[in-house]
Amino acid sequence: MASAAKLARELRRIGHRAADGLRALAEPARLRRHDRHFGERVRLHPGALPQRPKVALFLVFRPGGIPASVLATCRFLDARGYAPFVVSNAPLSGADLETLRATAWQVATRPNYGHDFGGYRDGIKLLAMQGVAPRRLLILNDSIWFPLSASSGLLERMEQAGPLTGPMYERKEGRRHEGHFESYMLSLAGEVVASPAFRDFWEGFVPSDQRRIVLRRGEKGLTRALAAGGFAPSILASRSLFMDRVRGLPYEALRRLLAYAAYDDPADAAEAAGLASAGDFRAAALSHIARVAAKRNVQEAFVWGAMTLFDLPFLKRRMQPLTVMMRRQYLRAVEAGDLPAPDEPMWSEIRASVPPAP
Repeated sequence: MASAAKLARELRRIGHRAADGLRALAEPARLRRHDRHFGERVRLHPGALPQRPKVALFLVFRPGGIPASVLATCRFLDARGYAPFVVSNAPLSGADLETLRATAWQVATRPNYGHDFGGYRDGIKLLAMQGVAPRRLLILNDSIWFPLSASSGLLERMEQAGPLTGPMYERKEGRRHEGHFESYMLSLAGEVVASPAFRDFWEGFVPSDQRRIVLRRGEKGLTRALAAGGFAPSILASRSLFMDRVRGLPYEALRRLLAYAAYDDPADAAEAAGLASAGDFRAAALSHIARVAAKRNVQEAFVWGAMTLFDLPFLKRRMQPLTVMMRRQYLRAVEAGDLPAPDEPMWSEIRASVPPAP
């Protein structure tokens, strides 16, 4: 069975490589066409807020309309001293555009070409065209509810951490590539934005509509390029840091971490259910947590633990089974008083995103 699964993975990898090679032949020409018509395809609208030394490039993709949580994010960024620069990868109604302009420094609209990194690329190009050189550049997207509380100090923590940082650094042991910051949020000092490494990365970046290519070229490629340019990542949270801190948790905290764990593998769930009867609970629990954390995003698998250990003020929006289960466990923890309740409108939107339990 294991050999068959390994063969299937290898065949998929070969197929992806062949398909990606064909795309690589066509994608540069598509980018040239996009840039030739940049002024028609990417429209810039002034907002009501002033330009500031700190800029937040906020990528949104809301084809069904702008939710209240996106506006709450803009207001939070403004309150923390950032000029919100909203880039929409979906058309905006007249009402949505005017609402966003009221809570932003600038709003750009563009086709959903290249997903989030395509939008980041065009937003950075627009900043350069205007001669804007931020003292701090926050890059984020609306794939997360952020912040869960307006009292969050995450932005200040990132500013103090170093020139290149983000809330979560992703690296799996045994993988060939180095780690990278997850693309939903990245914080860069002015010296990074002004560096040849940053400029060269974006000048050479070719967007793709294939998500795995976006992940490789964009999410992994940007961190790698900046690290090669001399900017060492300042890591606030990661898989390895999570396990280091979990090993120091007392019994009650381990029990609570597991009580709010989320699983998409029945074997993992069954193993977790049997931990209470283990002869050495601590050793069995740590072994289980390490094994699950090695293959899953730790905030999704162990939401209470990740939020408690790292004070992460956001939740992912995607509707994959594990992520939905994570949000269900998060709601349980909030309702039990084991995690603080988020502000509105985040609370209402998170609750509405979780289908009733079967």
